[in-house]
Amino acid sequence: QLQARWQGIEGFCKGEPGCSEVMDLARLFFSLPITDDFKERFIESFYKADNTFPRSQNDAELAVLAGATLNYVAENDINKLRTFTLLALKSGSFGQKAIVPAILTTANDLFYTDAISIRNIDPPTEISISGPSTKSLRESLKTIEESNNWQPPNEIAKQLSAFLAGLSKTFNRINSSMDKSISAQKVYREDSQVLWWLTGEYSKDRGMPFTELKVAEAPIVIGKELADLVEILPGPYSAKAVINKLLNIYPEGNKEVVLSTAINQTDKEWRNKTCKQYDSEKTRETTPLLSAISESLRVEKAEEWLPAFKKLTKITAKSTKLSSVELSYQVYLECLLLKAYPD
Repeated sequence: QLQARWQGIEGFCKGEPGCSEVMDLARLFFSLPITDDFKERFIESFYKADNTFPRSQNDAELAVLAGATLNYVAENDINKLRTFTLLALKSGSFGQKAIVPAILTTANDLFYTDAISIRNIDPPTEISISGPSTKSLRESLKTIEESNNWQPPNEIAKQLSAFLAGLSKTFNRINSSMDKSISAQKVYREDSQVLWWLTGEYSKDRGMPFTELKVAEAPIVIGKELADLVEILPGPYSAKAVINKLLNIYPEGNKEVVLSTAINQTDKEWRNKTCKQYDSEKTRETTPLLSAISESLRVEKAEEWLPAFKKLTKITAKSTKLSSVELSYQVYLECLLLKAYPD
């Protein structure tokens, strides 16, 4: 039976799942609302491998299989969706209980391994690249010319071919060195931007020092602005430490925040701009904080968005308390997920 289930996972992945399928798998894993169409397609992958696979009353097994499929997609980088899949699992886990916690543990390990490897850059060294010798080519051609029985087209072509092959290898080495240098420069640039932002303690979006923001809204704004600075996904492995450092400027420090209070106290104009920049329509259930911001803009009174949000995410915003750092980091992850979503 286990072998048949793995055949089902492999069969589903042979269909080259895209971002929308990854989103549906994440919803299924966290037991969030899912369309019947996708559910039936997912079941069919396992029914083909095992015609005794149940087609109904198997939500728990489907949740386990969805999580295993997400891990499979990430570990094998199916359709180049590794980073997107890992972000979907991390972002979607907010306020949810995973039926198999080990699946999230694996995703977290892969996420941080990738984040660390991006910045695991070798120190710069002098690069010595030499091409084929033109002197040797001239001497070879002169020898051919002075020969009594030379065959011009064949002999010249042979010498030129060898010379061009050497040039090709040289250019390949140059391109490889340039690619490494450009990648390193991108990392250095991103780190520099983050450090200047951290040192300045100034909100680019709000045009004021972070200390002038309301304590409840600061984590949301900080998480979003840090995500804005990230160009290389999955982002710096020290992101949470950066957030923690910046939130320490408040006397209250890393205190607990009620989710509904944080959303309602965040500047409404800023919420509008953020929803336009990070449109969470395709990821609503797995980007709960961005969805909360979006829902809060659909109503006139502060508390009216809570029922719709709970129906969408199963999260009771009014009784959900979390640390400022966790709140900020969750916003950061959700924004990164949308950055990873191709247009």
